[in-house]
Amino acid sequence: YRSRTNERVHVSYNSVARPFVRVDTFAENWKLASSVGVDVPAPVMVHDAVLTDHYVVILDFPLTIRPRRFLSNSFPVEYEAEHKARIGLTPRGAITDDTKWFDVEPGVVLHAANAYEREDGTVVVHGFKSIPSGSSSYILDYTPSFLYEWVVDPSSGKTLNERCLNADVLVEFPQVEDKVSGRKAAAVYGLVSTSIGGPMLQFKTPEVGVLLDDVVKFALEDDEISGVTAGDVIGRFELPEHWHSVSEPTIVTKTGDNGVYVLVVATYVPPDNERDHIKVATTKGSMKSQLLVIDGDCLLEGPVTVVDLPYHVNYGLHSLFLDWDKMK
Repeated sequence: YRSRTNERVHVSYNSVARPFVRVDTFAENWKLASSVGVDVPAPVMVHDAVLTDHYVVILDFPLTIRPRRFLSNSFPVEYEAEHKARIGLTPRGAITDDTKWFDVEPGVVLHAANAYEREDGTVVVHGFKSIPSGSSSYILDYTPSFLYEWVVDPSSGKTLNERCLNADVLVEFPQVEDKVSGRKAAAVYGLVSTSIGGPMLQFKTPEVGVLLDDVVKFALEDDEISGVTAGDVIGRFELPEHWHSVSEPTIVTKTGDNGVYVLVVATYVPPDNERDHIKVATTKGSMKSQLLVIDGDCLLEGPVTVVDLPYHVNYGLHSLFLDWDKMK
């Protein structure tokens, strides 16, 4: 994660030795500025993190990674609800573990959306959370996630609020505009899981496949004037039939700082290949891909530009937009 000070903050995890989590901060020249181990009770998959002005937000949720499971021919990642769940606030640039922990309800938060500090010092965190029903859920057996909000208070050490903002829309891969990362954001974008099934034909793990067919925009704040409530869907674009998103929504600020574009890589899957979305097509031209450029304020109107790609793109899911100057 790059902050506004051009620091790079890396959060990593170790499944075999304590401390299981580490936060490294690098200066603009990639010189290591600080490093701190963050001790958590179990080796958990910290797949994502977010920054505020003063904290690195650590997601200690009980999706554990235990290599010894290989010895029993089991997948190393399992959901262990008995380890409970916490949100941690590690001071930026810390060299000793002064993380403040806040107990929250168990679940899995693989992808965080954003976090920010209010004027009263409380911290608001948004992310997509799932609540698995068993140990194999989420990785081996897909569990849908929904938009959640947590409010924690560093001064009291208490979790003030934890709520699901929208229990009707199944979503993955949250994204906010870069300039509001770590600041109060009005909205978050994501992809809608519109079909879940299996088994996968080409790969054994996971056995359940997920198709991502829509781009959605959620409000994160109440607006009395418009009548919008936090969690409301305020924009949605449905991909055409047999087209599926193979990248997360990538948010790009418009020239002039007047709104955003949402970039999505979508692939056309012929009807006879619907159950094998990840399969590499053997017939030239049977699968094709496009880059869709959608106005972030008018998702319903569809793409403003469509770029045909020279090759079809398989599931990649994570994507990034870089300014040309940063690619030189």
